[in-house]
Amino acid sequence: MNSFVKVIPLIKLPKKLGIFDYRVSPAFSGQIQIGQIVSVPFRNATVFGVVIGVSSSSNFNKKNLKYILDIADRNFLASYTPELIIWMSKYYFSSPTVIAKTVIPKIMKRAFVAGNNKVLKIKDIKNSSAEKIFHSSKNYIVRAGISDHSLYISLSSHYVKNKKQVLIILPELSSNKNILQKYTEAFGENQIAVIDSSIADGKRFVLQKQIAAGDIKVIVGARMSVFAPLKNPGIIIVDSCADQSLRQWDKNPRYGTVEVAKQISELTGCKLFFSDVAPFVSLQKDISYEVEGFCPLEVLDMKDERKKENHSFFSEVVKNIFAGLKKEKKQAVVFVNQKGSSSFVVCKDCGNMPTCDSCEGVYRYIESHGTFQLFCVRCKKKKHLSLFCDNCKSTEYKYAGLGDQKVLQSIKKEFPDIRAELYNADKNFGEREGIVKKYQVGEIDLIISTSAIFSLKDLRCDYFIFLSGDKMFSIPDTFGNQKAFRLIRQAQSIAREKVFFQMYQKKNMVLQFLENNKIKDFYDWELEQRKIFSYPPYSTVIKIIVQNKISQKAEKDAEKICREIAGMHDKNITISEPVLSFSIKVRGFFRYHIILRLQKNADREKLSEIFDSFNPSTLIEVDPDSLL
Repeated sequence: MNSFVKVIPLIKLPKKLGIFDYRVSPAFSGQIQIGQIVSVPFRNATVFGVVIGVSSSSNFNKKNLKYILDIADRNFLASYTPELIIWMSKYYFSSPTVIAKTVIPKIMKRAFVAGNNKVLKIKDIKNSSAEKIFHSSKNYIVRAGISDHSLYISLSSHYVKNKKQVLIILPELSSNKNILQKYTEAFGENQIAVIDSSIADGKRFVLQKQIAAGDIKVIVGARMSVFAPLKNPGIIIVDSCADQSLRQWDKNPRYGTVEVAKQISELTGCKLFFSDVAPFVSLQKDISYEVEGFCPLEVLDMKDERKKENHSFFSEVVKNIFAGLKKEKKQAVVFVNQKGSSSFVVCKDCGNMPTCDSCEGVYRYIESHGTFQLFCVRCKKKKHLSLFCDNCKSTEYKYAGLGDQKVLQSIKKEFPDIRAELYNADKNFGEREGIVKKYQVGEIDLIISTSAIFSLKDLRCDYFIFLSGDKMFSIPDTFGNQKAFRLIRQAQSIAREKVFFQMYQKKNMVLQFLENNKIKDFYDWELEQRKIFSYPPYSTVIKIIVQNKISQKAEKDAEKICREIAGMHDKNITISEPVLSFSIKVRGFFRYHIILRLQKNADREKLSEIFDSFNPSTLIEVDPDSLL
């Protein structure tokens, strides 16, 4: 008889206190199963928890163990959810309680959940690629191509007809309502579940129950939808799988959607279909390449422009494009790496640059409501530029660098007839939506934007122009080539005619691969570089972020951590020296980074014990998007 259960309470606790033993009273004998939600006494309160194990014995004295109070919900999770929670806890070195709170929605004590007995009407959308994928013996397919929602819908219909559930994960769901509409038209508004961070607790609870019961067959959502409790999973489709929004990087647990989806496939046997214009290099061996839909790339050497006495931001080729936009009824997007009027302000006499007190980042110079201000892009602080330099009291400033506001001013000055608008994250949702609508009906000729433009998955233009391409390759990031490659590939999928890339250092391997359309060659070359330095997929990278309000203390703490890990004497773990973060201060804390590279046989269990002793403010990021 199973008289004991292991429970993860749904409250935030340290990793050491993640799993607890409870007794089962005779009233619940034979009723407790793994995956059920139970209510249990914890300290002086009653909390919900998830059962992850049942047994006839316990390692603890049963007299000291408390009884579970009630079975709160019998069918709320998928059969694989408890195993997924434990795997995530081990893989991401995170507390099981933190993982469980992320995976499991808020439990509603009283909520009526009606069954969904409607017959799912599926449009018969024939697609030869969907047929091949459905009948493929491969369980794991990666496609390098433009987002194809007709393919996803057709593929989903094959599984739904076979009474399987389908999970479709899309990035930036709130910005792409037109795309979401395609799915509701195909399957019916009341016959699919849409899950993202904006969903209310009550609604998410109801959808969770319906999905777990198998009543809803099609689930469309953002990053968090990967935890939908699929009763009978057929396929998980992840669109734009290399998109940064599919990785939770700003709070614990710092997980990646791709890695979690792969583990669900391991646990259930369901098929995985990843698609992106430029999938992760670590997925290279599984990639099938598609070249259709990508326009050509032309690299423009700005050194030649200077030789011709053209000192403008724009090459002659780009100027000719701007001049012909209205006449030829064409549209263009200009990509600028930074917001603001200037990248930075510098004192002419002493070279001092105004920096933010909170993060020590250099202020940008922006125009806001008709006045110019200093703006910190990291912590969003604004302040007026002092009349006198803080260092030498000089009044002479130099405004250097290129921001989107400065580009807009230059375009309006040189080409006053062009209807141009800024599109960036500083504008509210209504303003951004208004700009997109005006652009789509031809009332705007040109959009100047930062990377925010790539969140609009259905936007198209005739020309896409990178103004200062050198900056994309100047950041000392290990994964910089992959990021630049993907950014340009995204531009090639947006533009109908051509992408122009202005640059001073034209001899660049990434650009040469793209210009000659040798996509597979880029992946092979990048893998060779990573193999030399043992970066993914040849190792697992862990970034340890040590932080303290006093810089010296943060540095000492980081050095102590390095010594502790080095004391393992594990040849399968490579440790870097502590280095000051690229963003020196974040939210008032100085940050030092330690980079670990783990080989296959690294002792993760012993490493986890060391991590358990860390100060709670120390952050651990597995498979980080950046090492900076």
